[in-house]
Amino acid sequence: MKRFITLAIVLLLSLSSQSMAGLFGPATSLTEPGSFYLGGGYTYFPADIKRGNLRELETKQNQLFIQGGMGLTGGWEVYVRGGIADWQVENGYLNSGDESDSGVLPFGSVGVKGPVYIGKYLTIGPFFQASYFSLYDDDISVGTVDVVVDGTSTEITNASEKIYFDNLWEFNAGITLQMMMEGAYLYGGPFYYVASSEYRSVISGDQGSFRVADTDLEEDKNIGAFIGVRWPLKNGLSIDFEGLYKSDFSLGAAVHYAF
Repeated sequence: MKRFITLAIVLLLSLSSQSMAGLFGPATSLTEPGSFYLGGGYTYFPADIKRGNLRELETKQNQLFIQGGMGLTGGWEVYVRGGIADWQVENGYLNSGDESDSGVLPFGSVGVKGPVYIGKYLTIGPFFQASYFSLYDDDISVGTVDVVVDGTSTEITNASEKIYFDNLWEFNAGITLQMMMEGAYLYGGPFYYVASSEYRSVISGDQGSFRVADTDLEEDKNIGAFIGVRWPLKNGLSIDFEGLYKSDFSLGAAVHYAF
């Protein structure tokens, strides 16, 4: 059993070596009830995003964050996470094949998790995590283009296209299965997720500005799975590595210090 779990983690981390994603962590809290911890980490992850009846988007995002949490009764914890994230999008422009690449902007997350069953070998518990990201936008020169306004085609000269990703949020809920092996917490399980944003494309030029697209974005899938390991170190320190599959493979890492 130990050999199988170790092999599964190694396999997932190998598959995920090109990308990283947000962390859920083990089922049980890092600290005692009423005590606190601080931590930080870096993630990078891709996603396939549906854009109404337009071409599907391929996105990538880097996140650098700090996290603070408090232990609750029964091994539960609540935490907040804040940091900066960028936003890279392929197929984002309707009139150009160039990649959109936004600068870093703030984001925030909140979460709660804890065990509902603690056995001799296995611990099981739910988790919930929600995140909200800042407005992302980018623009590019597209020369001369034709746009359709009220059913009439209009030629726009000296045109630029600006795209917006507004009200970007994500929600995750799942079940964590956790066990101890040689001093480390091994954990994983299934989860449900939903992510959404509002997409707009505006063409501006000598003839004025025209909104040419306005639609909602949704991630391509809604069911994922994750697997990870937490190593408790000395003096309240611990380190997490976690592999995750949503619409693509991801990997993340973080360090925490419990008071």
